Amino acid sequence: MRDWTVEVNDDWADMLTLSYVMADIERNGKRFYFKDNGQAMILFYLDTKTAVRLNALAGDALHPVLRGASL
Repeated sequence: MRDWTVEVNDDWADMLTLSYVMADIERNGKRFYFKDNGQAMILFYLDTKTAVRLNALAGDALHPVLRGASL
């Protein structure tokens, strides 16, 4: 069991806590990527090959959520 301090700021997600959860989930060559959507973001859980292909279709709008990932 883990205990995290979560920052609450209106309706915004705590990105630090979200990154902990994502790091726990990422495995088997799949990572989280995001596409900025103005005041929100769209999250994708993809392998590198699929992320590269989707990024090309999206005009290089896809970015890794966690540090250490690249396209």
